[in-house]
Amino acid sequence: MKKLLWVFCLNIFCLHGCQSSEVNGREDFILLAGPLTKQVVRSSDRSINDAFDCSHPVPPGSKQYFEYLQSRGVTHFKVPLSWAQLLPTGHPSQPQQAVVRCYQTLLKQLLEAGLQPLVILHGWTVPESLQSRYGGWESQELAQMFQQYAEFAFQEFAPLAHSWVTLDGVWHDGQPAHAPSFLQNILQLNKNIYQMYHQHFTDKGRRLSLGLKTKDVASLSDIKASTSMDFLSVHIDYNCAISSEFENELRNLQILSRNLPILIYKMSAHDCSPNDYQLLGDFLNVLMDNGLNIVGCDMKDMLGKLDTEDALVNHGISHHTKMTGLRNSYQSVWDKFKSQTTAERDLFLQKSFPSGFQWATSSVSFKTEGGWSEGGKGETIWDRFGHEGLAFANQTADLACDSYRKVDYDVYLLRRLAALPPSEVPSQAKVVWEKFSSQSNFHRKFYHYGTFPEGFSWGISSSAYQIEGGWNADGKGPSIWDTFTQTTDTIPDKANGNVACDSYNRLNEDLYMLRALRVKSYRFSLSWSRIFPDGTRKSLNQKGVDYYNRLIDGLIAYNIKPMVTLYHWDLPEALQKVNGWESAEMIDIFNDYCDFCFATFGDRVKFWITLNQPQTIAWSGYGLGNMPPNVVDPGYRPYIVAHNLIKAHAKAYHTYDDKYRQSQGGLISIALNADWFEPADVNVVREVVTADRAMQFQLGWFAHPIFKNGDYPDALKWQVGNKSEIQGLPQSRLPSFTEEEKNSIKGTADVFCVNHYTTKIVSHVTARLQPHSYEWDRDMREAEEPDSPTTAIPNQKAVAWGLRRLLNWIKEEYGDPEIYITENGAAVEWDDSERVMFYKTYIDEALKANNLDGVRLQGYTATAFMDSFEWLHGYKFLFGLHHVDFTNPDRPRTPKYSAHYYYNIIKNNGFPFPDDEKMLYGHFREDFMWSTASSAYQIEGGWRADGKGLSIWDKFTHSPSKILNDDNGDIACDSYNKIEDDNPPPQQQQKNRAYRQQMCPCLSPGISSGPDTLPYIVGHNLIKAHAEAWHLYNDKYRAKQNGIVSITISSDWSEPRNPYRQEDYDAARRVVEFTLGWFSHPIFNGDYSEIMKTRIRDRSLAAGLPQSRLPEFTQEEIKRIKGTHDFFGLNHYTSALAFPVDHGNTASLEADIGAATVPDPTWLDSASVWLKVAPFGIRRLLNFIKNEYGNPPIIVTENGVSEQGPIDLNDVHRIYYYEQYINQVLKAYLLDGVDVRGYTAWSLLDNLEWAAGYTERFGLFYVNRSDPNLPRVPKNSVNFYTKVIKCNGFPDPDSGHECLNPESGATTAPTAAPPTAVVNINSVKFLSLDLSADDAETGLYTTFALLIVAVS
Repeated sequence: MKKLLWVFCLNIFCLHGCQSSEVNGREDFILLAGPLTKQVVRSSDRSINDAFDCSHPVPPGSKQYFEYLQSRGVTHFKVPLSWAQLLPTGHPSQPQQAVVRCYQTLLKQLLEAGLQPLVILHGWTVPESLQSRYGGWESQELAQMFQQYAEFAFQEFAPLAHSWVTLDGVWHDGQPAHAPSFLQNILQLNKNIYQMYHQHFTDKGRRLSLGLKTKDVASLSDIKASTSMDFLSVHIDYNCAISSEFENELRNLQILSRNLPILIYKMSAHDCSPNDYQLLGDFLNVLMDNGLNIVGCDMKDMLGKLDTEDALVNHGISHHTKMTGLRNSYQSVWDKFKSQTTAERDLFLQKSFPSGFQWATSSVSFKTEGGWSEGGKGETIWDRFGHEGLAFANQTADLACDSYRKVDYDVYLLRRLAALPPSEVPSQAKVVWEKFSSQSNFHRKFYHYGTFPEGFSWGISSSAYQIEGGWNADGKGPSIWDTFTQTTDTIPDKANGNVACDSYNRLNEDLYMLRALRVKSYRFSLSWSRIFPDGTRKSLNQKGVDYYNRLIDGLIAYNIKPMVTLYHWDLPEALQKVNGWESAEMIDIFNDYCDFCFATFGDRVKFWITLNQPQTIAWSGYGLGNMPPNVVDPGYRPYIVAHNLIKAHAKAYHTYDDKYRQSQGGLISIALNADWFEPADVNVVREVVTADRAMQFQLGWFAHPIFKNGDYPDALKWQVGNKSEIQGLPQSRLPSFTEEEKNSIKGTADVFCVNHYTTKIVSHVTARLQPHSYEWDRDMREAEEPDSPTTAIPNQKAVAWGLRRLLNWIKEEYGDPEIYITENGAAVEWDDSERVMFYKTYIDEALKANNLDGVRLQGYTATAFMDSFEWLHGYKFLFGLHHVDFTNPDRPRTPKYSAHYYYNIIKNNGFPFPDDEKMLYGHFREDFMWSTASSAYQIEGGWRADGKGLSIWDKFTHSPSKILNDDNGDIACDSYNKIEDDNPPPQQQQKNRAYRQQMCPCLSPGISSGPDTLPYIVGHNLIKAHAEAWHLYNDKYRAKQNGIVSITISSDWSEPRNPYRQEDYDAARRVVEFTLGWFSHPIFNGDYSEIMKTRIRDRSLAAGLPQSRLPEFTQEEIKRIKGTHDFFGLNHYTSALAFPVDHGNTASLEADIGAATVPDPTWLDSASVWLKVAPFGIRRLLNFIKNEYGNPPIIVTENGVSEQGPIDLNDVHRIYYYEQYINQVLKAYLLDGVDVRGYTAWSLLDNLEWAAGYTERFGLFYVNRSDPNLPRVPKNSVNFYTKVIKCNGFPDPDSGHECLNPESGATTAPTAAPPTAVVNINSVKFLSLDLSADDAETGLYTTFALLIVAVS
């Protein structure tokens, strides 16, 4: 034990070293010892400097002593050089070689022992010949001689030492330190030596400093500006009587040095008693201060002079030479602590060890586990040793501590050892906002594939009052919810839980559904008044007990773990009549009820939850009064009730702990509700403090006493206390715990159980003082997160990313506990697909927390098992994974889409990486055409130049309020005047690399949302016009031009929103047929598709029209149109989920399609509201074209993604988009046999994006519109796309393909030459830059407009 403190202190230094600046080429914290000393000579008034000066050889045994020091943690050793001994005359030409060799030997011994020398050039005597000739340091000549000496020392010793101090101690050797000449000479001398040192020795890690005392610093207004140094070597005087100045001196030193690293070379302590360890405590405190850059200290000064007599003798060092260094005995350290009281020692340790310091205890498996032959374990040599009677008293470890069977109990004991300090204001968990709030939308929404740990607990939840019914069956007593629902008219349809799902009578049906869902656990609650009708043991109702026994036995039979909540809001009415939770008597009454349940069910129940959402009980039941028992007292009773609830929970915990844990081996906790609170502006400290306060008022109100120190968080105590004082109250409205209560409360949960549903945005507000209210005590304003989906319940948006942050906050705030999500779900109004998306996003955020952030998540419980009575909402808003028909007396249950979805999550234990998302390595065909694209109106400008007439887009953009920001294409990208910049000469164009502005394909139809028949007439004419243009080219120009002509068709891909509904499949098919098929079917197959013709005809006739609103082609037209294609041109950007919508007799295109589409919320966003990143869709659409139209040659003629907001040339989202989409095209080509011939990236430049103006940017090149010259700047996606083109796909990274070499791919975009530069006569003009032909060729691969070139 007496070595323990030394080890701790050394640990602190080592831990701090991980954060310190790099000194001496190492990132370690410097622990100094030394120097070697001569015989100490003292007079009555002063001690003579006793540093070893090589006037004698290095003492024997020194190397062993250095090794001893290194084994004790020392890293550096002081070596002061003697100028007078090395150069007695002062001239480098006349050294004493024996002294030089002595110092070299000393330095080598240090290095061999693993210590780094810290060499001091000069610390005391100037050679006598020089001093008599030049005087003191005010002499310029002496300074010049010292510079020559320094150069000599560097030549002789610098190869052996990387860390140097030039002058140490010269400030107080009788020199006039305040004299300008003295100060100027010293500082200039140090600067000259610094420059000389780094010019001669340029290798990394060399450092040089100047030795100062802290009081010298006052004479330097700016140390770093006055001279040159790599770190600051300081002598510090420490006075125990005024220790508060210590940190201030260091902080002042840090400021004046402009944050130079500080090495505490020496520290002199004054007015300290021999047993006073205050210096070490204060030093450890400043060491942990992130604002101070302390990189090392003298160990002797920090831990006291060391008794080295034994070490010196052991290492053979004679009494002629003594050394001061680390003591080889820890007794002196322990003696200093021995005199302290326990409280003083605890206070020192608490202040000394950093936040997050890792305390541990240990065991050995053989010594503790037992179970020596269980679970397939084989016999070890130690088992045999015991079995052969060789251990003391023939004992064995066959049973040992039986830890093999008592894992949960041992974990519980370990938890009880861990005591967490109270939270700060704001808490240290604020790092969660620092870590996550700055995430880009791309990184925040990026979907994470992976699985949860083996043994992860997947569960489903319910509660007694919500599902059981049988409100007065078989002797059950009334609860406060029975009384409330039968007397109030505030619940929709005056609903109640009298029958609910009738689970009391339909237990077998419930068990069957649970078994089918394959959950690992089922969370349900016990109805207190069904077991004790009047709330007390004397009223025991055996039939109620029998019901729960049947339920628990049924779960065990199906291998489903019961997770039992003892109290889920339904207090027996009889107890409410005696004031319910307002009364402290409830603590014992609740404990007796829990005791009975533990004894009755605990042999099978291994997971207990005492209370569900005590914050809801206290605030909604006793503050707002909108829930039973409907007490309206917002300022007082919520705090009183919470106080009683916490103590009731703690008492029940101890009852289980003391009476049942050892025999039953279960876990017990409390389920706390927690929203996530995101600050309105994470860059404003007050807003972060507000968000943290919101967390403490909701979650910390209960979690802090239970999981930390047994008391409320300071944020809560201070806030309520201050408000109470301002309100003129004699004491805080928040009750206080006694010390005994605190000790009883802290640590009373084995795991952390959290219920979570939504996220709020909070900002600070100075709230009203009257009436007194928990709500106003918080000083905050809540708002909904604006960009997230709504749910059926007001103010409960589905903000999935909040769950990951909440789990991280719990991890940081409560000591990284094991966490169970005990409720999470959503109420939806009309379609279960929304609930599926809720689970898809929320569970993935939980997966991120577990896989990426190290949160110890043990289980997830979906809410709810089935549609049930939803408290104040009755049966209006339903959370269930199973539908219950409440209009049917039999209450039939039907699994919803979400039940199937959750089943698959459980089956897969998360979200394994899907095959669709896996990268395929391979290449496209050799003549594959790579392109990029633009269009005339979007880039050309010159809208009235050289006789150009008006287009419909010219007129449209010049009409008010048509285009965002009133943008137009008058100038656009000015490509009309920059054709040489945007288009390299024809001779630079390469085969398979298309580069020309879009003029053909002939037509790229869009779909109008106009009424009635007009869209169909226009589409009809477009198809015929295309056919005529194709025939014109075919008959008149093809033979001599050898080109190809087709039409580009824009189409999303559609998936059924609910894959278990045929209606959704049909809707998805209609969407594709009415977009892609509308034009492709006539051109490739001769006529509109049967789906489209039948749908429009039937709806037209049903509306009373004589014929279909879809025009018909004549036989001649069919013959003329069919086959008018040389390839299939496909513009594709995104996908959607389709579902049927009945528009009645409305005559419109949308009504004819009879479907609506929505995105999957897990798909990444873009700047365009319609464009979500769904790469799989392009592969499925390509396969659809293959199967529907006979596998024609396909060229993807547009594909890209938009951005908006601040310019970021590192467009990672676009790189991701292209990588994923192009790889899906490769899969269609290689795996599916789709005849894909080319790919076109949209777009070349950031151009006018039609009605969005210039706000949405698709370009590979940024166009700087703030510059009249409209320069083009390449984004990082240029490099990526160029590499894909060079590789003609995605070669395996392990293949060593030449295109993967950095020099073979795209490079950073070249910059324009300065005006004085000579331009190569062979250069070409490319995007406003003068480039070589090779560079232009590289650029070509990513900068060309759409042209369909001949396919050989």
